[in-house]
Formats: sequence, C-alpha cells, structure tokens
Amino acid sequence: MKLFIVALFLLSAPSWASAGLTLVQDGKPTAIIVVPDAAKPVELLAAKELRHHLQKASGGELPVLREEESASRKEPKIYIGAVAARNRAGLSTGSLAKWGYEGVLQDEGFFFFGVDGDGELPAVSPVRFPVGTLMAVYDFLEEQLGVRWVWPGETGEIIPQRPTITIDSYRKAGAPKWEHVELRSKLNREPEGWASPASREKFFREQDQWLLRQRFVTVRYHATSHSFTHYWERYHQTHRDYFSRLPNGERRPLEGDTNGEFISMCVSNPQLHRQIVEDWLAQPGAKDVDPPIINACDNDSPGLCTCPNCRAWDAASPLFQQSPYWAQGVIPSKKERFPLLRTLDGSGETRVGSPSLSDRYAKFYLALQREAARHRPDVMVFGSAYANHAAPPRETKLNDRIIVSYTGWPYFPWTKEKQEKMRRDWDGWRNTGARIFLRPNSTQAGHNMPIFYARPLAAEFQHCVQAGMFGSYFDSFLGQWGTQGPTLYILGRMHVRPDLSADQMLDEYYSAFGAAKKEVKDYFAFWERVSDAVSDEDFNRYCSEEGGGRWKTWLLVADRIFTPQIMKQGRELLDKAVKVAAEAGSVPMQRVAILDAGLRHAELTLAALAAAKELKRNNTPQAHMNLRARVRELEIFRAEHEQMPLANLSYLAYRERQYWDRSFLRSSAK
Repeated sequence: MKLFIVALFLLSAPSWASAGLTLVQDGKPTAIIVVPDAAKPVELLAAKELRHHLQKASGGELPVLREEESASRKEPKIYIGAVAARNRAGLSTGSLAKWGYEGVLQDEGFFFFGVDGDGELPAVSPVRFPVGTLMAVYDFLEEQLGVRWVWPGETGEIIPQRPTITIDSYRKAGAPKWEHVELRSKLNREPEGWASPASREKFFREQDQWLLRQRFVTVRYHATSHSFTHYWERYHQTHRDYFSRLPNGERRPLEGDTNGEFISMCVSNPQLHRQIVEDWLAQPGAKDVDPPIINACDNDSPGLCTCPNCRAWDAASPLFQQSPYWAQGVIPSKKERFPLLRTLDGSGETRVGSPSLSDRYAKFYLALQREAARHRPDVMVFGSAYANHAAPPRETKLNDRIIVSYTGWPYFPWTKEKQEKMRRDWDGWRNTGARIFLRPNSTQAGHNMPIFYARPLAAEFQHCVQAGMFGSYFDSFLGQWGTQGPTLYILGRMHVRPDLSADQMLDEYYSAFGAAKKEVKDYFAFWERVSDAVSDEDFNRYCSEEGGGRWKTWLLVADRIFTPQIMKQGRELLDKAVKVAAEAGSVPMQRVAILDAGLRHAELTLAALAAAKELKRNNTPQAHMNLRARVRELEIFRAEHEQMPLANLSYLAYRERQYWDRSFLRSSAK
C-alpha cells in the first residue's frame, strides 16, 4: 500500500520543474514558500531571508505558509527545511556531510534543507549549532541571484534587479568550509558611546546577521584563550614549581601582575602536565567529546622560565647570550613583558631579537599529549605559537594530534618583510606535522581611521588556506564600516570564497556604488597608498614619540599618519564620489553617504585627539574648554548618525576613555 501511495504521488506530481521554475513573473509572485508546521528558528529565518531577497530583486513578495496550510495551494512550492514533502520526494540529510545542506529543484518542488539545530536566531556570532537550511538559501542567493552583502543592514545588500526570476535547474550540496571561524565581536557591546539603546541593538543585530550571511558558523569550537590565568591563585601556595623560574630564582608574577593572570608556566614540569590533565578530566564530559581537546595555550606573556629543565628543552641560539633577560637577568614588569621580543642593548641602538622557545613549547605539547593519552588515546592538545615561541621549532617534530594556534600575522603596517616572515613561520609549523589554526591580532589596528590593508590580508589568508589552515579566529572585529569597509568586506568574504583574488573581492565592494564606482575606488586607492607608505621604522618612531600606538592605544598615532594635508586630499576625492552619486540616484547616494559620514567621523575624532594632546601639553582652562567642545561636537555627530552602519561606538568609547572624559556629557544633559 505504501509503495502504491508513493507511486501515485509521483505520477500526479507537477511537471513544471522539468521546464524550469518561475518564482516571480513581471514583479508578481508565482510560487509560495512552505515551512514545516513546527518550524525551527533556523527554518523560519531561512524562509524570511529568501522572501526578503526575492522581493528586493523582483518586487514580488512570496507568501510564506506552514505545510498544512499550503496543502490546497496549486502554485509551485519552495520547501524550507524538514517538511514532510521532502521525505516523500526521497530527500534526506542522511547523506550530507557534517552540518551539511542541499538545495535541489525537482518535479516535487524546490527544496532547501540541511542539518539544523534548535537554537534561537539571530544569535551573537559565531553560531555554534548547525544551520544547514539557512546556508543552502545563502548559497542560492549568491549563485543564482548574484546577491552580495558588503556591510550590515539593507544599504549593504547588493541585489541585482530581476522582475522575472526563473530557475532552469539547480542542485547544490555543501557544508561549512571551516571547523571554527570567528571574528571576535562579542566584546565591546557596552551601552557607553550610544545615544539610543535602540541604535545600539540595531547595529549589533545587523552586524551579527552580516556575519551569519558570511557563513560564520563554528562546527567545533576551539578555546583559543590563555589556559592558566587562574593557576597562580589556585596553586601558588602548594605548587610554586608549576610557574616560571625568574633569573633571580624566584617563582612569582611580574611586577604589576596582581593576580598572577599573566605569569608563564614551567612547561617542562611533569607534575604540571599531570595537573593539567587532572583539571581536564574534572570537567564534566571532558572525555566524551570526539575527539577530546586540552587547551594548553600559555598565559599572555612570553615564556620566561629559566629553570635547567626548561632550558634543556630549548634549541641553541646566540641570542641567549645577548638578551638582557636571559644573559643579564633583567626582569621586566607586566607592562614591559613584550619588549623582551625586541630589546635594546647597552648602546641604545642595536636591537636584539628574543631567542625562540618554540622547541620548548613543542616538547611541552607532546609531553602533555602523552600524559593525557593514558586516559583517552585520541586526545588532542591545542597549543599556541605566540610571543617568543611564534617561530617554528628547529629540532622538534609534532603530529596531527597537536593543534597549533598561530598568532604571528603582521600588525599594521603590513610590510613585505613581515609577510615573508609570517609565511616562513606558518609553513615551518605546518611542516612539523601539526594541524595549524589561524589566530591573529592584526585587525585591532586603526581605531576609526581609514586604514587599508585589504590586499595583504587576502594574500596571507590564501597562503594559510593553501598551507593547511582548518579554522580561524580574528581578534578583533572593530566594525568601523564608514572608513574601513573594503578591508572588513574582504575579512568576511574571504572566508566564503578563499579562491577569489583581492581584486575580485574589491570589485564586488566597489560595484555597490553604481555610477560612483570609479570615484569610490579612487578614494580607497588613496587610503591604500597612505597606509602602504607607513614603514615599520616610521611607525615605531611614532609609537615611541607618542608613548603608545599599538593595540589598545592605536589612536595615539592616528594624527601622525592621517595628517591635515592627507585628510584634505581624502576629502577632495570623496567629494567627487558624493557628486557623482548624487546625480546617479538615491541608492548610490545612500551608500556613499556612509563613506561621507565615516570620513567626517574620522575628522572629528582627530580634532578631539588634537585637543586632548594639547591639554596634556598645556593644562589650562582654555585647553579644557577646547577639549570639551571637540568631544561634544564628536558625540553630537555620533548621536545623529548612529542609525547608520557607521561604527561600533562601544569600541570607540572604550578606547577613548583613556584620553578624554565623557562624563560631562551626561551631567550637562540632565
């Protein structure tokens, strides 16, 4: 009887699919979208996204119905997710790859389905449960409709116009490309910096949606954090031997590290290995994960242990005899711990590199793996290539049960020498036999200035992909869309299409501006030349003279790169784009307006920075008044433009609080 029913269904199924399926005809919908009766959030979002983009492309708004409601409808059906019709059509998720998906057009209907979880959407990126049906829809929108998403929100949706949408044939199966992908965007979402809670919520909701559209879905989350930040608090009274031995024989945190969160470990100590494994086993379900992974990334410091056992694990290097720390016993503070990597010698001129401790750390990962394998033979160890163990080991081979998190990507400015070193390091770690994971801090540069490093970003990412990369975690995603749009677009897009060249991805971005494409391209080409012109020597000098400029203090050097003359030239180029866009119509103008606001935002930020530096030089009532006026002008501008996909204002306020006090704005508003 069941066979008869299936056969009857197949005989009576519509035959339109063999001749292609028309979804919209001359702006009017000719098909319907069908979701399961008990649809999951991912299925509802997939239907919403499909309907939205079809409507924007053609003007036709397709109805979305539950499967039971659609039974009597005669229109061709687009089925979303786990509908009963999918089973009748002989389609299932059983043959799909892990977290896989498929889109297929056949006589029974147009089906989009995949492995789906039950989590709520939209969610803060990265999504950590399967959303296969949604991925199937995004593939279709990109490949069949030519949709691109150049920045968050509707103004960033590039949707070619097609009053009639007919699909002749379609079949596409896929799965997430990466095991773990993340642009760190969870932090810096505080209310500070925003005039309206609704604007803040809108910005992050749309940015999370953009990241989802760029397929930031994590199949297996790898904890990339520093592992032993609480060990000092837990074990310093009973196991001082777990911690680095300083040149004076003490085992203690560096000066300024009050809680011991930055202390490095005595990684050669077998008792430490056993403690790490015991702590891992104490975690609920630690051994039940397939395969289990132990995070062994040392704390946020260079390796510092001078004990004989750790030193015996090091590859020989003349730099041990030249380094003030290793040869002279000069102990840094917490604040000064990273200058160990490039330390001035006694003359004050020659720079001496830090000796590499990579062999030491490679042996640590292997020893920890052996200890943990007593409990679970297939255990994996996640370690870091960081600070003075970023270069590959010279003598020690690893295996594919060791995962190395590589952080040594270039930080602004991107120079040829830095890029060549990164490739040597990456290839060297890969050649040890380990699996390798990309974990750069490169994207923390720039504040809200128009820095541009899209091309080297794409080139180095492609090198990593070709040389074994299986996932990435970028720290951090600053969200400065008004000034850094091309670089941010490539940062997302290259995770979807790593095969595309930088020029191809940039062309997608510039094409969003229609008639003003050439002028916008010229505008960003100018910022590319400005950024590329900054040498390492120049940048180091700026940092030295300004007392900052790296990581958390990048804003301090912004005015050294983006001088008044440079900003004037940029403004002249952008004004040309504004003029062309205004003549072309509302859509190009809406998009160029974001760039226009972005540049004005940078100009006002530089004005506030100049006032803050003047106050530091001359603490006068006039200087105080001037800084307040410039900050007020900046904050008024932000409040007026925060509905735009302009900038993550939480991040900017977080960094700027060390240079000016915004509290007077709240008191004056009362």
